[in-house]
Amino acid sequence: MKKFKSFVVIGIIGLMLCASIPTVFAMVPIVPVATGALMIKSAPSGAHVYVDGELVPLETSINPIANGCVIKNLTIGSSYLIKVEKAGFVPVTKIFKIKGSFQGYTFVLKPLPNIAVVSFPLGATLYVNGQKWAATTPCIIPSVSPGKSYILRVEKTGYLPVEKKITAINGTKYVGFNLPRYKDAQVSIKSTPSGAAIYVNGNFVGTTPYVITIPSSQVVSFKIEKAGYITQTKAGYFSNGEKYLWMARLKTSIIPK
Repeated sequence: MKKFKSFVVIGIIGLMLCASIPTVFAMVPIVPVATGALMIKSAPSGAHVYVDGELVPLETSINPIANGCVIKNLTIGSSYLIKVEKAGFVPVTKIFKIKGSFQGYTFVLKPLPNIAVVSFPLGATLYVNGQKWAATTPCIIPSVSPGKSYILRVEKTGYLPVEKKITAINGTKYVGFNLPRYKDAQVSIKSTPSGAAIYVNGNFVGTTPYVITIPSSQVVSFKIEKAGYITQTKAGYFSNGEKYLWMARLKTSIIPK
């Protein structure tokens, strides 16, 4: 019983001592974290902004005189990785150290390397390195490699195709195609004597004298033959709308006795 009373007395004394000790942690003041804001603009405007990989829900202002995209509650003294991106342009990143309550920066975006193709007339089919492009002219070939060469061919019904070798650059390379209107070639065939049979690419077409229209930019073979005379042949490549006269003087064939 005496031991129990001793423990009670000791416990009361301990509580009295604890009550007399001041609570040190309650006396330490809480210092608020200083924060600042960062205003981001872009040229052109309307770009998306990322902070340390997180998308900010606001775009850079479409109105160049407005306040742009303001990122708040950034810790002063801390650094943040800001990324700005817009479709059709090279993304740009920059590290910002927050030095005060407010600071701003304008990102200048450069167009992605591409080739802009236009033709006269419009609506032509484009081939890139032999592959048919999905869109007709005018159109953009995006994401090309600067310094790399591309073979561009433009075709349109009723016009001659035009082909160019183009080397891509940083930014936009503008390429124009003037398509010449297609015209058939015209070949007049005469012979002495007349009345000789004419064959074009092996097919009989008529007798001399004769005028025939043939596709331009193609190699065509001709043959003239008449009984008792030596057959004559000729092959020709005719440019767009070319006019050509073939005057064949037939020689009699020598028939051995």
